[in-house]
Amino acid sequence: MSWTRDRATVASLSRVRPANDPQLVEARQNLKAAKLEEYVARVVATAPPLTDEQASRIASMLRPYGGDAA
Repeated sequence: MSWTRDRATVASLSRVRPANDPQLVEARQNLKAAKLEEYVARVVATAPPLTDEQASRIASMLRPYGGDAA
């Protein structure tokens, strides 16, 4: 599991830093992103092939603001 190192970082920082500490906030964000990446990889590995339109619609959900902004 690639996110276990991120989890350890969050655990370590949360013992000595306040909840709003920028480094702890970033570590928590990294942990969430790593878990999401692993989940998406599992789903993609088992999903049927997508049409270009389906892939584009799903990819747009991952872009900033949920739109087509690059």
